[in-house]
Amino acid sequence: MVAARKHNDLPPPSESDSFKSHLAGNEKLFHALFKESTSAIQLITPDGHVLYSSDSVENVLGYTAEEVQGVDISPYLHPDDAARFNQKWQHLLAHPKSVVSLEYRVKHKDGSWVYVGTTLTNHLATPDIGAIVGNFRNITDQRRINESLRSQTAILRALSENTMLALFMLDEHNYCTFMNPAAESLIGYSFDEVKEMKKTFHDIVHHTRPDGSAYPLSDCPIYQAVIKKHRVHGDEYFSGSDGTFHPVTFTASPILKDGESVGMVVEARDISIERAAEEEYKRLTLVEAQRNELLKLSNAKDEFIALASHQLRTPATAVKQYTAMLLEGFRGKLAIEQRELLLKAYQSNERELTIIDDLLKVAKLDAGKVQIQKENIDIIHMINDVIDGLGSSARFKEISIIQKHKVPKLIVYIDPELFRMVIENLIDNAIKYSPKRSTVTISVATKKNVVHIYVADNGVGIAKEDLKHLFIKFSRIDNPLSVLAGGTGLGLYWVKKIVTLHNAKITAKPNKPNGTIFEIKLPQ
Repeated sequence: MVAARKHNDLPPPSESDSFKSHLAGNEKLFHALFKESTSAIQLITPDGHVLYSSDSVENVLGYTAEEVQGVDISPYLHPDDAARFNQKWQHLLAHPKSVVSLEYRVKHKDGSWVYVGTTLTNHLATPDIGAIVGNFRNITDQRRINESLRSQTAILRALSENTMLALFMLDEHNYCTFMNPAAESLIGYSFDEVKEMKKTFHDIVHHTRPDGSAYPLSDCPIYQAVIKKHRVHGDEYFSGSDGTFHPVTFTASPILKDGESVGMVVEARDISIERAAEEEYKRLTLVEAQRNELLKLSNAKDEFIALASHQLRTPATAVKQYTAMLLEGFRGKLAIEQRELLLKAYQSNERELTIIDDLLKVAKLDAGKVQIQKENIDIIHMINDVIDGLGSSARFKEISIIQKHKVPKLIVYIDPELFRMVIENLIDNAIKYSPKRSTVTISVATKKNVVHIYVADNGVGIAKEDLKHLFIKFSRIDNPLSVLAGGTGLGLYWVKKIVTLHNAKITAKPNKPNGTIFEIKLPQ
């Protein structure tokens, strides 16, 4: 009987046994690593069949290594990616030991399409491999994140490039690191030009104050955002490349890291238009206040004129009556010298009454107390009556009054009393401001439902620069006959007011070779 060997008597293990044991341990380690890995390894034949897959293929595609063993990879490729994959595959086969990288979609076991990033290496000629080695991983989530980042970047770029807000990004030393197109437009420099200048943002936009005085960085409200480490708002002036200063409203926001300012974002908007609008509003407000004050003064003046004219008319009328009685011999026969003096007094009184009547008429018009009462009137007949009434004045100056009407009768809708006074004023002026033995022409025509009334003379005329003053209250045009004709400068002002009340227009222009033509355009 053979005695049992003691443990110490066992022969020592051979070197071969130690190697096998070590190899077995490494194989388990590599197997575990590949099984848990997010990347998979495959050996693929030239015709696209899987020779071998690491267990981690399940982490990538959902299939086990056994399920893809010997499978043709072609049906698993997305149709839109197959052509590109095959082109790369053929290139790989034609170049031993070459490497290609590509991204494409593969069908997952759950039926979805997943993106994989793959590196393929041609080891067909490599001993002990003899296949294409593919290393791939699922990059679907990464692509989704990258796509989202690209989309967000595109949106931010679009917003930055299309916003009217000027955006500047500054580093901790106050140098520009970014400018959008609105910022370039605001200061007149491109971002590349700003970088080449090698100047701080403050030195570019705040090199001086608008009045030319120095502007130290310590006084800059924008830089205070860095000092105070919080957002700052305000209004400032930015200097442009052309040397002009633009008023802007700004927001300066510091970029903080570990509580320290490492940069700043400045948003600015040109408020030149708003400032101009504010100044215009102030100007208009002042003008409106001045206009209201002038209106009050004008109303007070009109009230005074109306009151004074009314009070003056009563005694002036009495003077006219008593003077007329004396001229008619009510108190006995007058001597020639007495009669001449009374006649001059009577004529002066007549002129005074005319002035008072003009003042009263204008005061009523300006106070809005004149109401027109329209009727259907034959304007040709009215003109004939006016000419008959002014016949003595025309005969005294040997002036011929000619009528050139296109129609013998024309009905218009007007206030007969007021419009008659308009015609009287225009014809009377034509006679007054015409020299002896001249001609005054009155004509009426219709064009497109508008009645045109013309009063033309061959008098001294009106200078072109004086035409704009013609219808202004108390305005009188200097000419050789102004002194002789007299007047208050209210007649044409009153005429224009009455014409306007009829929704009509009146204009004046030179008559050739001399004189003036007045035209009334009256809706029919």
